[in-house]
Amino acid sequence: MFIFSLKSRYLKALWRLLRQNRLEFILILLFIGLSSGVIMLVPYWAKVLINEIMLKKDFALLFKHLLWGLVLFFAILFFEFERELRKFRLSNAVEAAVRVRLFRKIIQVPLNILPEQRTGDLISRISNDVRIFGDGIQLGLFTLISNLLIALGLMIMMVWYSLPLSIITIVLISPMAWAIQYFVSRIRLKARITQEKMGLVNNMVEESLRGIKEIKCYGREDDVGERFSELSNRALEAHNQQDKLRAVNPAIVSCQTFITIGILILICSWMLKRGLLPVENLTAFVTCLLLIFTPITRISGSFGFMGKTFAVMDRFDEIYNLPAEPLKSKKFPKLPEIRGHIRFKNVCFHYHENGFHLADMNFQIEQGETLAIVGPSGAGKTTLINLALRFLDPISGTILMDGLDIHHYRIDSLREQIGFVPQEPVLFDATLGENLYFVKENATENEIRAAARAAHVDHFAQKLPMGYDTPIGQYGNRLSVGQRQRIAIARAFLLNPRLLILDEPASALDPESEHLINDSLQSLWQGRTTIIVAHRMSTIKNADRILVLDNGRIIQNDTHQNLLKEKGLFQRLYTYASS
Repeated sequence: MFIFSLKSRYLKALWRLLRQNRLEFILILLFIGLSSGVIMLVPYWAKVLINEIMLKKDFALLFKHLLWGLVLFFAILFFEFERELRKFRLSNAVEAAVRVRLFRKIIQVPLNILPEQRTGDLISRISNDVRIFGDGIQLGLFTLISNLLIALGLMIMMVWYSLPLSIITIVLISPMAWAIQYFVSRIRLKARITQEKMGLVNNMVEESLRGIKEIKCYGREDDVGERFSELSNRALEAHNQQDKLRAVNPAIVSCQTFITIGILILICSWMLKRGLLPVENLTAFVTCLLLIFTPITRISGSFGFMGKTFAVMDRFDEIYNLPAEPLKSKKFPKLPEIRGHIRFKNVCFHYHENGFHLADMNFQIEQGETLAIVGPSGAGKTTLINLALRFLDPISGTILMDGLDIHHYRIDSLREQIGFVPQEPVLFDATLGENLYFVKENATENEIRAAARAAHVDHFAQKLPMGYDTPIGQYGNRLSVGQRQRIAIARAFLLNPRLLILDEPASALDPESEHLINDSLQSLWQGRTTIIVAHRMSTIKNADRILVLDNGRIIQNDTHQNLLKEKGLFQRLYTYASS
C-alpha cells in the first residue's frame, strides 16, 4: 500500500476536506462495508451449493438456496446504489468547497502578484481542475477503498480455504505493486503537464473574447484560429500521452492477473487430482479467485485517477501558497473615521529591482482639498493612487491618514472609507440597480435615486426598457462608455466617502459625455478630500493644486495658474492638450 506512505500529504489534504462532510463520508464507508460483506458471502454460498446440494444430491434445498442467492444479489444492488448515490453527493460537495476556497484565495491575492497569473489558467484551475479533483474522489479514492476492502476480504477467505494457494497467489501478484507505483507517478506527471496545457488553451479563449474587436478589426481571425488550433493540439497530445499510460496500466494488471489465474488453476488441478484439496474448498477458492479479478482491475484503474488528482492538488497548492492581503487581520486595529488629511513621507516603490522606480514622494493634501496628478504615460500616477488604496505597499517611507500610518491598520477599514472611480469601471452582469447596490448593500431606494440623479444616471436609466431593473450585460456592454462611467461616479456618490480617488474618469469620452461627467465630478468632490489623475485639462482646471510627475519623481507642485506661468512640463502638457 505504497500510496498511503508516499502520498500521505495528499491523503491528509483529502481527509481535511472529507471530514467537513463527515456524516456522508461515514455512510459511504458503511455501505462500502455492507456491500463488501455481502460479496464475501458469495463464495460461501457457492461452497454450500456444491457441498450440500450437488455432491450430496439434496435437491430439496435447491430452491431455498437459490432464493438466498437472489437475496444476496438484491442486497448487493441496494448497498451499491446507496454507496454510489452518496459518493456523487460527497464529491460534488467537496468540489464546491474547493472551488469556493480557490476563488476566495484568488481575490485576496495582492495586485502586484495577481497579474503574474494567467487569467485563463486561473479559470481552468477553478473549473477543469476542480472537476478532475471530484472525479478523483469519486472514481479514484472511493473506488480504491471499496475494492481494497473486497480484495482484502476475498484474500482472507482464500487463506481460510487454502493457505498454500493463497501464498502462491500473493507471490504471483506482488509485481503489480511495483507496476502500479511506477504508473501512478508517471500519470501524475503527465496529468500536470496536461492541465498546464489546458490552462494555456483557456487563457487564449479568455484573451480572444476580450480582444474580439481588435481581432476582427485587423482581420486576424485566421491567424488567431491557427494559434488556438496549435495550443489545442498540444493539449490533445498531452491528453493522449496521459491516457496511454492509463490504458497500459490496467492492461498490464489484467495480463498479470490472467497469468496468475492460469498458474493457480494448473496447481489446483494437480492438488485436486492428488486429493490434497477438498472439492468444496476448491470451488470456494476458485470463486474467490474469479471474484478478486474485478476489484484488482478496478484498484489499478483507480490509481490512474488518483495520479491525476494528485497533479491537480499540486496546482491547487500553487494558488493556496500565494500571499494574501491581510484585509481583516486581527493583528491590526480598525482605522478610525478619517477626516481627509493625507501625507506621503519619503515614499519609494518599485515593481522590480531594475524596473520602474517611484522615488522620494513627499507631499500632503489638506482636508477637503482637491489634488490633481498629471504627467506623461508611465510617470507613476496610477502607482501613486494604488499606494494610497493599499493595492500596493511602499518599499520604504510612510503614508499617513490624519497623522496615522495606514500600514498599522486593517486594509478593509481604509478602503471602505474611500470612494474610487477607475478609468475603466467594471460593471457586473446584473441589473443597473444591482450594480449601484454593489457598493452599499443596505442603501435605500431614495439613496440610490439621489446618487443616480447626481451622477446623471437617472436621465438614461428612465429610458431603459425596465428602468433600474434592466440587465446591462456582461461588463455593462449594453451601455455606452459614458453611461458606464456615470454609474461608477454614482457609486461614489452613494458611498458618500470623506476621501475620493479618481483615475482618469473622463478619458475616451465624447464632448457631451465629458461635460456631464465633469459636472458630476464638480458636485462629487465638494467638501471631500479628492485625488484625481487625469490627462484632460478640463477635468483638473478647478483642482486646488496640481502635482506633476515625470519618471517616478515629483517635479512640480503648485496651483493651476502658477504652473501655467512656469516654463516646465505642465505648461508643455497643457499646450499639447490645448492643441
